[in-house]
Amino acid sequence: MRDVQWKLRGLNTALDNMAKASDEVEKLADSGDTPARPQPERVIVDGPSLFENAAASTPVIMAQLVLTLALLFFVIASGDLFYKKIVQASSTFHDKGPEKGL
Repeated sequence: MRDVQWKLRGLNTALDNMAKASDEVEKLADSGDTPARPQPERVIVDGPSLFENAAASTPVIMAQLVLTLALLFFVIASGDLFYKKIVQASSTFHDKGPEKGL
């Protein structure tokens, strides 16, 4: 038992020192809220406005619209060719029948 007490004596000293340091840190943290100390300023970063977002996305929307209209033009211009290609792409004869809506 004496050997255990002798070995733990150093541990007790370390724990006492740690408790004292913890108390000092708590005192420092509590004293930080005094009105004499200036509060840090808040920084607010403004993002782009709604108009800036719309102006930035307009070229992309216009390009998508032009490509969609061009694709629509070629599908309409192909006439029945597009319809025939869809029917030919069906895997079975049953899928090519009129009951499937083709």
